[in-house]
Amino acid sequence: MSRRANTLREIWLMPVILFVVTALGLGAALLGDEAWRPLSWLCLAAPIAVAARFVLRAGARNTR
Repeated sequence: MSRRANTLREIWLMPVILFVVTALGLGAALLGDEAWRPLSWLCLAAPIAVAARFVLRAGARNTR
């Protein structure tokens, strides 16, 4: 069973997206005011949501 090698784009696309979203959230939290708070919360919660998804997915895979 051979597996296709991943390209650099496939490997780094999601980490770069998470970095940009997190940086946007940090900037909104530091520089923004009332209206920016929900944006910063959403942006800073994105990496947590992605990590939780993969942890739950791995747990479901191990119970089979």
